[in-house]
Amino acid sequence: MTTIPLTEHPDTTHELAYESPTGETLDTPEAHTDDDQSFAADNTSLPFRKQAQAAEKQLEEATRQLREVERELTAAHSTIEALERREKIGDRLRQAGAIDLDVARLLTEVAIADMDEPDIRLVIDDLRRQKPYLFSSGAGALSRRSMGPRAEPADPTDDAAARAGQSGDRRDVMDYLRLRRRA
Repeated sequence: MTTIPLTEHPDTTHELAYESPTGETLDTPEAHTDDDQSFAADNTSLPFRKQAQAAEKQLEEATRQLREVERELTAAHSTIEALERREKIGDRLRQAGAIDLDVARLLTEVAIADMDEPDIRLVIDDLRRQKPYLFSSGAGALSRRSMGPRAEPADPTDDAAARAGQSGDRRDVMDYLRLRRRA
């Protein structure tokens, strides 16, 4: 009795089955179990099995690396979104005339984090109503009250005399005397 390999059909998987000229199936992979010594003794399947195991390990490693890269990509996207949102908030706060930009930005970010649909303009308007001291009276200009009185330009001789008197250092005293001689 001779065995003939079956022809492979394009829509079937690559399974080997043998049949006799009478049409009986003699040897199929499903017919063998792990306990069957004759199938395990086949030396030709051992290299293919090792290759398949090595390929499976490579596939697992590639899948792990892909998941890690996807995680890093997601983290990078969230960082970019946060930076873009921060820049947008900063621009809107500058347009609104915020005096202390850092505090106003933090308060705005906290308020936006609590919102389902973030609306920066609404949050800044609410912040302006609730904490008007964070904003100038006119957009883009600082209020005179917040700046204090205008200082007169200091006389460099007076500064040098004060420095020489406090430190007592010879260099400071010599600087003071030079400035006094020029004046």
